[in-house]
Amino acid sequence: MIHIDTSKAIKEIKSSLGQVTEQQNASAISRALNRGINAGRTVANKEVRTAYNVSAAAFNKAVKIKPASKQNLFATMQISKQPMSVYAFKPKQTDEGVRVSILKKQKKVIKSAFIVAVGSFIGVFARGKYMGDKFEFRKKRIQRKGPDLPIQAIKTVSAGNMVLNSNVFEPVKERAMSVFMHRYSHELKKMLKN
Repeated sequence: MIHIDTSKAIKEIKSSLGQVTEQQNASAISRALNRGINAGRTVANKEVRTAYNVSAAAFNKAVKIKPASKQNLFATMQISKQPMSVYAFKPKQTDEGVRVSILKKQKKVIKSAFIVAVGSFIGVFARGKYMGDKFEFRKKRIQRKGPDLPIQAIKTVSAGNMVLNSNVFEPVKERAMSVFMHRYSHELKKMLKN
């Protein structure tokens, strides 16, 4: 979750622009927070995809925005810490296995892996299973015929860890704060004119 402290900015802007009611102030803050948090999400998506080969849709699915309201002056961006499917990184099936770039310009082949749809889920699977955080591949089949289990989907870095990369996190924080401050000032000025 990304937390940006706006209390100092609110105090400075409010005092410089004159008198507004508490209700007007709450309305201005909530609108500005929502603009700021959405701008932060846009920057997060862009910055993450300069380093990682993740699709925009897969990244956005892992990010949830909880908007502010006049009654609740907090806007949050919740970013999943669940490891993402390797399929979110645009893999290609090859004769050797599945070729994928998690980080841009770093291709690797996951030998013996395969892309398959299971119901509505499409993923990169391999024979083996997770032992803690590590996937243990099986070198050969156990069953000669029929399903040779266990077979599991392979996962990789989480959206949360991608955003926590300092090259991503700082621009997100700066953009969210910048948009918040600009919008809060704009909303107060508009109210004072009416």
